[in-house]
Amino acid sequence: MSRRSRTRKTPLVARAATGRAKTTPAGPQAPLMIAGRDASRSGSGSADRLQETWSRAEIALFKGIHGTHTDEDLARFFGRSLENVLELARELRLAKDKAWRKQLTGPRSTRMPRWTSAEVRQLRSQYATRANVELARELGRTVASVVSKARLMKLKKSARRLSDMGRENVSVRYVP
Repeated sequence: MSRRSRTRKTPLVARAATGRAKTTPAGPQAPLMIAGRDASRSGSGSADRLQETWSRAEIALFKGIHGTHTDEDLARFFGRSLENVLELARELRLAKDKAWRKQLTGPRSTRMPRWTSAEVRQLRSQYATRANVELARELGRTVASVVSKARLMKLKKSARRLSDMGRENVSVRYVP
């Protein structure tokens, strides 16, 4: 049995179920626990700690938890300044986890406006016989948006339109 399989995996961050609760404007909050240590108390070191170099153990832990914690929480946990934390992350070329960032910010709004019922009707009636580029220009959308919406609606090009498209492509690519 390898050492790795014998070690128990524990979450690096958890809200402590017990301990003193801090009161915030939103209400009581349990202290933040990172790797089994209370992050609210670990930053209470002296000011000279802010300028110290990072130990190997701290860097290893920092690499493991950087992607899923705010820089402010990391600064408080390690007892460093925010600038020191940002500088180390920059030196190590670390980035925040994309899925974690999405959880913080919430769902992203769509870049294109939603399809109106009139646009959907026009797409349904004209997609089979017209070029995607023409439809996209007329609707004020990208070709990819038109194709994607048509695919979602299970629309197909007519056989005549497909043969015309083939002839157009051949005439453009193979100029005598």
